[in-house]
Order: sequence, then structure tokens, then C-alpha cells
Amino acid sequence: MHKELIYKNTFLCRSPTEVTCPECDGTSFIFYKDVRSYYTNKNYDIFRCAECGLCFTCPFGIEESFYSENGYGYKRRKFQNRERRFRNKYYSKLVAKYAKNRVLEVGCQFGGFLDEIKDIFFVEGVEIAKEPCLEVRSKGIKCFNGTIEEYIEVHHEQFDTVISFHTIEHTANLKSF
Repeated sequence: MHKELIYKNTFLCRSPTEVTCPECDGTSFIFYKDVRSYYTNKNYDIFRCAECGLCFTCPFGIEESFYSENGYGYKRRKFQNRERRFRNKYYSKLVAKYAKNRVLEVGCQFGGFLDEIKDIFFVEGVEIAKEPCLEVRSKGIKCFNGTIEEYIEVHHEQFDTVISFHTIEHTANLKSF
């Protein structure tokens, strides 16, 4: 059932917090839907900014526990591998239409997508969690362990395509991202 509840200035979600839209600084939000995370087995509310339309999860931002063994679900990921392989093949065909040579994936997890396209493009990843970053490197793919903001501080490479799947909802500062 789709709720059309508008909240002013305060999110009325699992843990009420005063926030503004990370894109336009708007203060009116429409409840969009409730979703369950594959990784954390927690429910999250998704809100849509009434002013610019951006959708984002609440709670919003980086939860350090999300990137731990228990939170990120490294051992549970075999369950999701089939879905990921399908998604990676679909997106690799899409990226192949638009990318020229260099592809950067921000929030690359275990590098499945980069592994899918590494024979076609020069690929590189950025991943905040240590264990997945190490796995990406074990596939022979360059991977920076940290945030995109930290990456940019020390790397000045240029990419013709920058992609990010399921990452914005974990980004504390969307404007700097």
C-alpha cells in the first residue's frame, strides 16, 4: 500500500532525525515505500523530496556497522550471486554502448561488475569496505579502499564513465559525492 504522507523538517522514520534533502536542501518529504535490505536484513524507509524528487533511504548516510562482516554479509552473498551475475551482464551491455575506454565504479563491492567488463575497458574501483576491496584486487583490478572524496584527494586520473550502483543511499554528503 502506497502512503502519501508528507513530513515537514523532520523524518518520522525508524529513528527521527532533522534532515534536509541531500540534493536541494528541501525540507518536505513524501513517504515512498518500505524496503528490506538483502545485506543487513533491516527495513528502511524510502522518502522522496517533494521539491526535487530525489529518493533516498532513512536512516540516511554511512553506518559503519553496515561495512562489517556481519553487516555487509560477506558470507551470505552466495545467495545473491545469481542475481548479481544477471545484473552485471545487463549493465555491462549498457555501459559498452556509452563508455569509451576508462570506467570507474564507485562502491564496487566485490568487483563483479568490473570483472565482467575488464577485458573491454580499463577499469578501476572505489570501495569503502576493506574485505571486498581486497577481493577486487585479487581479481587483478585496481581498487581504492575508501570514499570517492578520499580517492579524488590522491588520484587525478580521468574516466569517461563513472558508475555507481546502490551507493547513494549510503552517502553521507551527496553534494560532495
